[in-house]
Amino acid sequence: MVDKAMARRNLVLIPALIIITGAAFWLSRYTEDTEIFIIFDKISGIGPGSKLVLADTPIGEVKDAEVTEDGKIGVEARIYREYKDKVNSSSVFIIEDTDKSGKSDRKQITVEVLDEKSPPFSQGAKAEGYSSRAQFALRKQQKVLEDSYRKFENWLKQLRESEEGKKLKKQMQELMEEARKSAERGIEEFNKEMPRLKKRFNEIIEELKRHGSGKEA
Repeated sequence: MVDKAMARRNLVLIPALIIITGAAFWLSRYTEDTEIFIIFDKISGIGPGSKLVLADTPIGEVKDAEVTEDGKIGVEARIYREYKDKVNSSSVFIIEDTDKSGKSDRKQITVEVLDEKSPPFSQGAKAEGYSSRAQFALRKQQKVLEDSYRKFENWLKQLRESEEGKKLKKQMQELMEEARKSAERGIEEFNKEMPRLKKRFNEIIEELKRHGSGKEA
Protein backbone atom coordinates (compact mmCIF):
# COMPACT_ATOMS: atom_id res chain seq x y z
CA MET A 1 0.00 0.00 0.00
CA VAL A 2 2.81 2.34 0.90
CA ASP A 3 4.52 1.74 -2.44
CA LYS A 4 1.28 2.40 -4.32
CA ALA A 5 0.70 5.60 -2.37
CA MET A 6 4.25 6.80 -3.16
CA ALA A 7 3.78 5.95 -6.82
CA ARG A 8 0.55 7.96 -6.95
CA ARG A 9 2.29 10.87 -5.21
CA ASN A 10 5.14 10.74 -7.73
CA LEU A 11 2.66 10.76 -10.62
CA VAL A 12 1.21 13.95 -9.20
CA LEU A 13 4.61 15.54 -8.51
CA ILE A 14 6.08 14.98 -11.98
CA PRO A 15 3.47 17.07 -13.87
CA ALA A 16 3.65 19.67 -11.11
CA LEU A 17 7.44 19.94 -11.57
CA ILE A 18 7.01 20.27 -15.33
CA ILE A 19 4.51 23.10 -14.84
CA ILE A 20 6.78 24.87 -12.33
CA THR A 21 9.81 24.53 -14.61
CA GLY A 22 7.81 25.85 -17.57
CA ALA A 23 6.50 28.75 -15.53
CA ALA A 24 10.02 29.63 -14.36
CA PHE A 25 11.24 29.62 -17.97
CA TRP A 26 8.32 31.83 -19.04
CA LEU A 27 8.99 34.26 -16.21
CA SER A 28 12.69 34.55 -17.05
CA ARG A 29 11.90 34.88 -20.77
CA TYR A 30 9.18 37.50 -20.53
CA THR A 31 9.66 39.36 -17.25
CA GLU A 32 13.39 40.16 -17.36
CA ASP A 33 15.20 42.82 -19.36
CA THR A 34 17.76 41.49 -21.84
CA GLU A 35 21.28 42.76 -21.22
CA ILE A 36 23.64 43.00 -24.19
CA PHE A 37 27.03 44.52 -25.01
CA ILE A 38 27.25 46.79 -28.05
CA ILE A 39 30.76 47.13 -29.49
CA PHE A 40 31.71 50.50 -31.02
CA ASP A 41 34.97 51.82 -32.49
CA LYS A 42 34.27 55.03 -30.59
CA ILE A 43 31.37 56.79 -28.90
CA SER A 44 30.43 60.43 -28.35
CA GLY A 45 27.47 61.81 -26.42
CA ILE A 46 26.49 58.38 -25.08
CA GLY A 47 26.46 57.45 -21.40
CA PRO A 48 24.34 55.85 -18.66
CA GLY A 49 20.69 56.59 -19.35
CA SER A 50 21.09 57.17 -23.10
CA LYS A 51 18.15 55.57 -24.91
CA LEU A 52 18.00 52.72 -27.41
CA VAL A 53 15.35 53.73 -29.94
CA LEU A 54 13.51 51.56 -32.47
CA ALA A 55 11.17 53.36 -34.91
CA ASP A 56 10.98 56.41 -32.60
CA THR A 57 10.13 54.22 -29.58
CA PRO A 58 12.58 53.95 -26.63
CA ILE A 59 13.07 50.20 -26.14
CA GLY A 60 16.07 50.20 -23.81
CA GLU A 61 18.87 52.23 -22.28
CA VAL A 62 22.61 52.33 -21.69
CA LYS A 63 23.86 51.12 -18.30
CA ASP A 64 27.61 51.65 -18.61
CA ALA A 65 30.56 51.72 -21.02
CA GLU A 66 34.16 50.51 -20.84
CA VAL A 67 37.20 50.10 -23.07
CA THR A 68 37.71 46.52 -24.27
CA GLU A 69 41.03 44.68 -24.48
CA ASP A 70 41.34 45.45 -28.21
CA GLY A 71 40.76 49.18 -27.69
CA LYS A 72 37.10 49.31 -28.72
CA ILE A 73 34.23 50.58 -26.57
CA GLY A 74 31.87 48.05 -25.02
CA VAL A 75 28.53 49.64 -24.14
CA GLU A 76 26.49 47.68 -21.63
CA ALA A 77 22.81 48.16 -22.43
CA ARG A 78 19.50 46.63 -21.55
CA ILE A 79 16.48 46.03 -23.73
CA TYR A 80 13.24 46.44 -21.79
CA ARG A 81 11.40 43.15 -21.39
CA GLU A 82 8.27 44.34 -23.22
CA TYR A 83 10.36 45.03 -26.35
CA LYS A 84 12.76 42.06 -26.32
CA ASP A 85 10.82 40.35 -29.11
CA LYS A 86 11.06 43.45 -31.31
CA VAL A 87 14.82 43.10 -31.78
CA ASN A 88 17.05 40.13 -32.55
CA SER A 89 20.63 39.08 -33.23
CA SER A 90 20.62 40.72 -36.68
CA SER A 91 20.08 44.15 -35.11
CA VAL A 92 22.64 46.92 -35.48
CA PHE A 93 23.00 49.97 -33.25
CA ILE A 94 23.81 53.42 -34.63
CA ILE A 95 24.67 56.55 -32.63
CA GLU A 96 22.58 59.50 -33.85
CA ASP A 97 21.34 62.88 -32.67
CA THR A 98 18.11 62.79 -30.69
CA ASP A 99 17.09 65.99 -32.48
CA LYS A 100 17.10 65.46 -36.26
CA SER A 101 17.37 69.21 -36.79
CA GLY A 102 20.83 69.18 -35.21
CA LYS A 103 19.94 71.81 -32.61
CA SER A 104 20.76 69.50 -29.69
CA ASP A 105 24.01 67.70 -28.91
CA ARG A 106 22.19 64.86 -27.14
CA LYS A 107 22.60 61.41 -28.68
CA GLN A 108 20.64 58.18 -28.83
CA ILE A 109 21.36 54.70 -30.13
CA THR A 110 19.08 53.93 -33.06
CA VAL A 111 18.24 50.23 -33.48
CA GLU A 112 17.75 48.69 -36.91
CA VAL A 113 16.69 45.06 -37.41
CA LEU A 114 18.26 43.69 -40.60
CA ASP A 115 16.57 40.26 -40.64
CA GLU A 116 13.31 39.66 -38.79
CA LYS A 117 13.82 35.88 -38.97
CA SER A 118 17.08 35.91 -36.99
CA PRO A 119 17.13 34.37 -33.47
CA PRO A 120 16.62 36.62 -30.44
CA PHE A 121 19.43 38.04 -28.34
CA SER A 122 20.58 35.87 -25.45
CA GLN A 123 21.55 37.41 -22.13
CA GLY A 124 25.02 38.96 -22.39
CA ALA A 125 25.16 38.75 -26.19
CA LYS A 126 27.46 41.03 -28.18
CA ALA A 127 26.12 43.25 -30.96
CA GLU A 128 27.68 45.48 -33.61
CA GLY A 129 27.55 49.24 -33.13
CA TYR A 130 28.34 52.18 -35.42
CA SER A 131 29.42 55.65 -34.33
CA SER A 132 27.39 57.31 -37.11
CA ARG A 133 24.92 56.65 -39.92
CA ALA A 134 27.72 57.31 -42.42
CA GLN A 135 29.90 54.61 -40.85
CA PHE A 136 27.01 52.15 -41.03
CA ALA A 137 26.39 52.89 -44.74
CA LEU A 138 30.10 52.64 -45.48
CA ARG A 139 30.44 49.30 -43.69
CA LYS A 140 27.49 47.86 -45.63
CA GLN A 141 29.17 48.73 -48.91
CA GLN A 142 32.50 47.32 -47.77
CA LYS A 143 30.78 44.07 -46.83
CA VAL A 144 29.51 43.67 -50.39
CA LEU A 145 33.09 43.67 -51.67
CA GLU A 146 34.34 41.47 -48.82
CA ASP A 147 31.66 38.83 -49.44
CA SER A 148 32.45 38.86 -53.15
CA TYR A 149 36.15 38.52 -52.36
CA ARG A 150 35.50 35.39 -50.30
CA LYS A 151 33.62 33.87 -53.24
CA PHE A 152 36.51 34.84 -55.50
CA GLU A 153 38.97 33.01 -53.23
CA ASN A 154 36.82 29.87 -53.36
CA TRP A 155 36.76 29.96 -57.14
CA LEU A 156 40.48 30.67 -57.20
CA LYS A 157 41.24 27.40 -55.39
CA GLN A 158 40.30 25.59 -58.58
CA LEU A 159 43.29 27.18 -60.29
CA ARG A 160 45.47 25.80 -57.50
CA GLU A 161 48.92 27.44 -57.47
CA SER A 162 49.20 28.28 -61.17
CA GLU A 163 50.97 31.45 -62.19
CA GLU A 164 47.72 32.83 -63.56
CA GLY A 165 45.99 32.11 -60.25
CA LYS A 166 48.71 33.91 -58.30
CA LYS A 167 48.45 36.90 -60.65
CA LEU A 168 44.67 37.16 -60.24
CA LYS A 169 44.91 36.82 -56.48
CA LYS A 170 47.49 39.61 -56.31
CA GLN A 171 45.30 41.87 -58.45
CA MET A 172 42.28 41.22 -56.23
CA GLN A 173 44.27 41.84 -53.03
CA GLU A 174 45.46 45.16 -54.46
CA LEU A 175 41.86 46.06 -55.34
CA MET A 176 40.65 45.27 -51.82
CA GLU A 177 43.47 47.40 -50.39
CA GLU A 178 42.35 50.29 -52.61
CA ALA A 179 38.82 49.84 -51.29
CA ARG A 180 40.07 49.87 -47.70
CA LYS A 181 42.07 53.08 -48.18
CA SER A 182 39.15 54.71 -49.97
CA ALA A 183 36.83 53.79 -47.08
CA GLU A 184 39.24 55.34 -44.59
CA ARG A 185 38.95 58.66 -46.46
CA GLY A 186 35.21 58.72 -45.80
CA ILE A 187 31.88 57.65 -47.25
CA GLU A 188 31.80 60.33 -49.98
CA GLU A 189 35.19 59.24 -51.29
CA PHE A 190 34.18 55.58 -51.06
CA ASN A 191 30.90 56.16 -52.93
CA LYS A 192 32.79 58.00 -55.64
CA GLU A 193 35.24 55.11 -56.02
CA MET A 194 32.68 52.29 -55.88
CA PRO A 195 31.76 52.23 -59.63
CA ARG A 196 35.44 51.92 -60.60
CA LEU A 197 36.13 49.30 -57.92
CA LYS A 198 33.13 47.21 -58.97
CA LYS A 199 34.06 47.48 -62.66
CA ARG A 200 37.61 46.29 -61.94
CA PHE A 201 36.31 43.55 -59.68
CA ASN A 202 34.04 42.23 -62.47
CA GLU A 203 36.93 42.35 -64.95
CA ILE A 204 39.02 40.15 -62.65
CA ILE A 205 36.12 37.73 -62.19
CA GLU A 206 35.69 37.46 -65.98
CA GLU A 207 39.37 36.74 -66.37
CA LEU A 208 39.08 34.08 -63.68
CA LYS A 209 36.19 32.46 -65.55
CA ARG A 210 38.22 32.33 -68.75
CA HIS A 211 40.89 30.35 -66.93
CA GLY A 212 38.70 27.45 -65.87
CA SER A 213 36.49 28.57 -62.95
CA GLY A 214 33.46 29.62 -64.92
CA LYS A 215 31.23 26.64 -64.09
CA GLU A 216 30.66 27.47 -60.43
CA ALA A 217 31.07 31.23 -60.95
